[in-house]
Amino acid sequence: MSRKPPRSKPPGSRSQSGSADDPSQDAERKRLRDVRRLEHAAAEQSLAAHGLLQILGSRRKLMWINFVAGLARGVGFFLGVSLLGGIFLGVTAIVFDKAAQTLGYRDVSLKQVVQAAVHKFQEIQDYVAEAQAARRQQGLGALQAPAVQGAGLRPELYRPPSSKLLLPPAPGTGSTMSRPDAEPDDG
Repeated sequence: MSRKPPRSKPPGSRSQSGSADDPSQDAERKRLRDVRRLEHAAAEQSLAAHGLLQILGSRRKLMWINFVAGLARGVGFFLGVSLLGGIFLGVTAIVFDKAAQTLGYRDVSLKQVVQAAVHKFQEIQDYVAEAQAARRQQGLGALQAPAVQGAGLRPELYRPPSSKLLLPPAPGTGSTMSRPDAEPDDG
């Protein structure tokens, strides 16, 4: 029977029992590993410092990087505000619709209320434009908001006729109600 020759161990390998051949060699290997790690970290820091000096040395590069960074911030702000605004408006519409249903306004939605408010605002703008035109024709100048209520100003120039300011329908009825303080219509 032929016997195989024993394999040679690479330097620094452990014996079969798992213990190190020499404790001083393990400590030396650990120190060497730490030195290599420090060299690698120092090389990375050197590269980072070199890149920073290149950027700071060139105004064009610095301006370009800041422009791109500002553009990214602006796009992020726009997307974030759009997303949060949409969520806020959606939740507001749902809450408004539920509150209107709870109060007995089953046929009213936030969309209809906003459309009615925009319509009334347009009516008020039209009325103010008519009143200003009437004042110009009378030679009184442009219409200004009164500084103090009841300071001797002519109220007919500031209060629209009652037919222009109607309240929304009361719950359960289909008719509109006029303002309580408005004069009755002749028509």
